[in-house]
Amino acid sequence: MSALQQKVCGLLGGLSYVASMEYYRYMNELVGKEYSGHSSNLTMVSIDTYDYVDLIQRNEAEKAADYLLTGVERLVKSGIDFLLICSNTAHLVVPLIQQRYPSLPYLHIGDTTAYEIKKQKLKKIGFLGTATSMSINGSVAQRLLAHHIDVVFPSVDDIPTLHQIIINELSNNIFTEKSKQIYLAAIKQLKDTHQVEGVVLGCTEIPLLVNQQDVSEISLFDSTRIHELNGKDPSQRGKTARITTTAREIVRFCYGQTADTKSLKFDELNIVLEMKKRHSGGTDHIRAADGISKEKD
Repeated sequence: MSALQQKVCGLLGGLSYVASMEYYRYMNELVGKEYSGHSSNLTMVSIDTYDYVDLIQRNEAEKAADYLLTGVERLVKSGIDFLLICSNTAHLVVPLIQQRYPSLPYLHIGDTTAYEIKKQKLKKIGFLGTATSMSINGSVAQRLLAHHIDVVFPSVDDIPTLHQIIINELSNNIFTEKSKQIYLAAIKQLKDTHQVEGVVLGCTEIPLLVNQQDVSEISLFDSTRIHELNGKDPSQRGKTARITTTAREIVRFCYGQTADTKSLKFDELNIVLEMKKRHSGGTDHIRAADGISKEKD
């Protein structure tokens, strides 16, 4: 069995431990399926979810981001090569990461989810998550909007209940039929009232409660699995296309534009995507790294 020269993936976990276990388990399963006998080269930092949730509940997002950054700092000091944040809501720390570690590659859950939505050519999407995420200012919602995807949230009256189910039940590994029916009703309302074309399960624990098998009439996007799938060490997913060519393909596909990449301010978005482009003769893996706005012709 040949050795794989894997890069080290850093996982910021504990948000909640339930989601962290899913990330760890599924990423190792993915690598094992593709490379028999191997497991994923990971370093995980698990922070105390109590302090994080307390700050979120008190609408102190800046302090929550500062707290999350302490976990990122521990990962960086350990020598990781790229980063995954094991939570939708916790992506609120991304602006601080950009400031403190501008050269650290990371895979944003909003970018990977947007790519999957665009593959199905959908434009209007419902979004379920924590109260912080179910907001036009939410970090993942903002990312989807940057990809020119319309985002619709549940009614204001329903958001507190959906949020409390995540905080009090799902994050503590509690899954009930009553809560499942509440989420299925929210999905139905988004479809019937707002005519959304799909729904993002924008909290890492929601797919453990409801999944595509429960809903036949609309596409559900499990942001956690999409994120994990793209989070395997990019260097181990086959030959990569030239970065300059790949970057332009991604820009044109994800942004529907043919403008010069230098005008799209990718330093601000810091997009790190790994995508697959299928050809009739096989599969060509393509990847874009951060900083692609700096590429030269």
